[in-house]
Amino acid sequence: FGGALQLTLLGDLAGHKNQFTAGASTDMGRTDFTSDTSEAAVVGNQAVTIQPVNPQGSVRLHARNDYYGLYATDTFSFNEQWHLTMSGRYNVAKIRLSGTSVDNAGTPEPLSGDHRYSRFNPAIGLNFNPTKSLGLYGGYNEGMRAATPVELSCANPLVPCALPNAFVSDPHLKEVVSRTWEGGARGRLSENIGWNVGLYRTENSNDIQFKFAPGAGVTTFGYFDNVGKTLRQGMELGLNGKFDRLSLAANYGYVDATFETPFTVNTLNGAATVSKGSTIPGIPHHTFKLRAGYEITPAWTVGSNVVMASSQYARGDETNQMGMGKVPGYAVVHLDTHYALNDSWKLFAKINNVFDKEYSTFGVLGTNEFTGVGNTFNTNSAEWRNEQFRSPAAPRAAWVGVTYEFGKPKGSAAKPDLD
Repeated sequence: FGGALQLTLLGDLAGHKNQFTAGASTDMGRTDFTSDTSEAAVVGNQAVTIQPVNPQGSVRLHARNDYYGLYATDTFSFNEQWHLTMSGRYNVAKIRLSGTSVDNAGTPEPLSGDHRYSRFNPAIGLNFNPTKSLGLYGGYNEGMRAATPVELSCANPLVPCALPNAFVSDPHLKEVVSRTWEGGARGRLSENIGWNVGLYRTENSNDIQFKFAPGAGVTTFGYFDNVGKTLRQGMELGLNGKFDRLSLAANYGYVDATFETPFTVNTLNGAATVSKGSTIPGIPHHTFKLRAGYEITPAWTVGSNVVMASSQYARGDETNQMGMGKVPGYAVVHLDTHYALNDSWKLFAKINNVFDKEYSTFGVLGTNEFTGVGNTFNTNSAEWRNEQFRSPAAPRAAWVGVTYEFGKPKGSAAKPDLD
């Protein structure tokens, strides 16, 4: 729950168009988390026999999240082509934790903690529009992210937790601060064709990473820790057009996400150093999205989305040298149709993953408890044997439904969703 109060002034400043906005916001959250764990014995490849309940793994946690912000932004127009925007926001985040967690000996340990984060985050941007069909922009901004209750409740390397449902300790973590430079251009090649290009570079300080605990045997026990600087830089390209009844849009994204501060991690092969420039797992370098929509009638449209992503490193392979390869890339196709009964009522149907493709969007290294593969040394090949576990994406799925839009202008036709 929360609230916000905002004031906007549109009066001219020194004879130039100017828009000033100031406000304050409050967001509060209350969370109760309860978890109990018991041991089980694997029988064969499927059956499990539940053993007597072990108090180990019992968690009772209450979290209070209070976020406050004061902000202001001003856009000053030098003329019809040049516009300067400056803004700032002062954030205060308070996180209070209370509760207990049972350790390996069955002894309750406190989860209490009181954390406070605050920072002023500035931003500045400049827009230049030499013509109605061309716009250029550039800017710099800073942001802050407070550590979450999940991260704070699992931040002790001496007492690792089983992510994400067992919290064990509450050391303090530093806030993550981002500094972003960006620039780009957008315009129109013709009345029917538009384009955009953007470049960005974001450096995070005190970034938070989940580290695996030493000697855990499997990559599910670990703790959160600040790991220094990380970098995400890349570009975005877009092209869209409307040709009579046919609408097309294509968007390409490239991101190079790397660790910029060396640090030590615990892998299935023992301790290892993540070098500067190592790729951050879980982030594909390339993504491509293609949208096509066709108006069969002014009220009836059909469309298709194609989503593609390149391969990515699995979690647990922060060094990029675990020898298990990457989680493969994928391409998936979606279909949809919309029919406007009138200005307010619309029917829709959509099918995701039309060809029922099997693909994965995430991977992690670990030990296979059924085969024993993982965290074992092969004396014949003189290498460690690990196994890569992948999260399967959703199979083919279909929806049908109806929507009602309030206050829609009269005579509005159904349009394809190009997002």
